[in-house]
Amino acid sequence: MKTNVRTILSFCIMVMILTCTHHTAVERAPILPVQKPLYEFRRGMWVRASSVASPDSIPRVLEIARKMKVTDIFVQVVVGGYAYYRSSILPRSQYLSRISEPDYDPLYALSSACAPTPIRVHAWVNALLYWSLEAPPDSINHALHRHPEWFIRDINNRSMADYAYTEWKNLKLEGLYLDPQNPDVTGFVRDICAEIASQYPIDGIHLDFIRYPGILWGLPNIDEAAVLAGVDAETAMWCNPVKYGRSGVYERWKIWNAWRLTRHRRYTIANLVSVIHKAVQEHALSEECLLSAAVFANPALYRYSLAQDWTEWPEEIFLPVVMSYTPDNTLFHEYAEYALFCRPDALLGIGILWPEMVRAARVQEHDVINLDGAGICYFDFTAIDTIPEMFTTPLAHVDIEKELLKIDSSMPLPVDGVFEGLPHHEMINSGAKLATWINALDFTAFLLSLSMNTERDLHRMGLTLNDFLSFIHEDIAVFEYLNGNIFPLGDTLYEPPARKIRYSLIPWSEGDSISTVRKADQIRNFDIDTLLFPSALDPLARASFKANIKNIETVHVAAGIYAFAVDTVYEGGRPITKQEVMPHLLPVYLNWTIKNEASRILGNFN
Repeated sequence: MKTNVRTILSFCIMVMILTCTHHTAVERAPILPVQKPLYEFRRGMWVRASSVASPDSIPRVLEIARKMKVTDIFVQVVVGGYAYYRSSILPRSQYLSRISEPDYDPLYALSSACAPTPIRVHAWVNALLYWSLEAPPDSINHALHRHPEWFIRDINNRSMADYAYTEWKNLKLEGLYLDPQNPDVTGFVRDICAEIASQYPIDGIHLDFIRYPGILWGLPNIDEAAVLAGVDAETAMWCNPVKYGRSGVYERWKIWNAWRLTRHRRYTIANLVSVIHKAVQEHALSEECLLSAAVFANPALYRYSLAQDWTEWPEEIFLPVVMSYTPDNTLFHEYAEYALFCRPDALLGIGILWPEMVRAARVQEHDVINLDGAGICYFDFTAIDTIPEMFTTPLAHVDIEKELLKIDSSMPLPVDGVFEGLPHHEMINSGAKLATWINALDFTAFLLSLSMNTERDLHRMGLTLNDFLSFIHEDIAVFEYLNGNIFPLGDTLYEPPARKIRYSLIPWSEGDSISTVRKADQIRNFDIDTLLFPSALDPLARASFKANIKNIETVHVAAGIYAFAVDTVYEGGRPITKQEVMPHLLPVYLNWTIKNEASRILGNFN
């Protein structure tokens, strides 16, 4: 019976892969690729709000658009929780108010200027990212002041509204995010998009930051979530089949729990897109007002970490504009192939973000044309405007062909260390009583869907699909056994280790990077004494728990360089009741207790 079930399960997964794509498998029934649209090859260009903040800038935007043969302009009109259009919902941009007259409306000005031309105008809306500056918003009507309860909470159950600037910068975030699970947030974003569509004869609403900030935000406030609350959570921050297979048992258990705890987030974002689409259709002045979205290219990022599962959003809802930014033409080609298989109508985003991108941009545009793609979109106007070579010195056709021939389609090198260190079969057999085949199928399909080329990744690991499925089945048994024997946690927790340190932060803004590094290396007197626990959201804590006592060490973060010294090491391990733990430290205590229990159980079977 066991063999028959495994055979059926393997067959189901193969059918899912073959009927959806040679690149990826999906958890739910596959959505068939949509047909490429019949209209002309689109050339889009993103125009940031600051680029249209003055009336004098509009003619220059149109001039560049004409030279670049742009068909679609995506102009940013909602950024940082402020409006660059006439809004009764959002406050007028503080930057716009400083440099322009009160009656100047950037969206009206640009859409009016484009009206006599074939250029389509899309209103670009930052949907969930609502503040990105060090100083707080100056308007009392800003969402951060009026509705701090709307902001998303992290693994420590802390609201982003309470983050200091250095905190979110050091976490490599773009800023502070609203919580898409909050129905008031859904209504707020919907109403903004409806307001724009109902007031301007534009060709589309373009959504950006329609996603979660990362795997450690928006988790349920339950004991299981604390699996991700420790400094080792970074091993579960992103995933693909190869990374999963090469991780240890404990790391794979964290990834499985992350998948279980975050599945609902993908449906939350998909629902928000559907709600916005309906509102735009109902309120738009133009019947052809299109909903589009800036989305990420790599499924290991957009599907696992950010819950932006755009390949499964219904095709009639939106046009994907895929942010496939890279100076590497081989990687861009892989992004383009993957995106166009999932959505033949997708536009491929080309980022003018590196010095070598003038030549690469030409090659990438022709690559999309050769792939019979629907179009491209340049990021962004400001970069193009400062690089005149973008439109004055196009490459010769023969050069393009030579560059395209350099794209490397060879198979990446094989990897070793796949699915090593499995627990004893006694544990697998015990856990099999708790596992279900449907969970094994679901998780296997999800892991395979994180690959841009499933066949290639299985080949790199030296596994057949059946091999991979067998390993996942054994993993699921182990994971179910661990969860069943650890959760729910009791009232007694175990104190985590701690580090007493002295430190200073030397901001990058105090000078050039070389002088900042030199200053950090020379520092001997520190500004702050503190006690650190192994928290997932503290890069200084991660560095401190790897450091040697009494040594002066440094760690580079987005806000600057921490120079620090560990004075005292506390081993922890003391039993303590939940009621005795300070609320802000509870996730770390839970994590340490979970880690000890998992280690004990795994050790008993090895």
